[in-house]
Amino acid sequence: MLERRPNIEAKLFTEIERSICRAGADPALHFAGRFAAKEAVRKVLERPVAWHEVEIGRAPSGAPTLALGSAVREEIGAATVSISHDGGVAVAVVLVELVHN
Repeated sequence: MLERRPNIEAKLFTEIERSICRAGADPALHFAGRFAAKEAVRKVLERPVAWHEVEIGRAPSGAPTLALGSAVREEIGAATVSISHDGGVAVAVVLVELVHN
């Protein structure tokens, strides 16, 4: 998809995410992992969420981090993310504590 739709990177990913992914040995795999994590957040909230409202960064240790925009932060308390890549496949798990108002 990245090759077919060159503008998709800017639509789906923040500049920080694009920088992290491009620095990896296989950028497409890193983009796929971050996309999976963003999609997981969207699914747990059961509503559309702007792609840039969820940012998957990187801690100094290399572990993925989850930063949420204000619209999403109101609904999610604690959250953590894990991304794995193997054999050309990327998967992500996002665990969240939902805030009930």
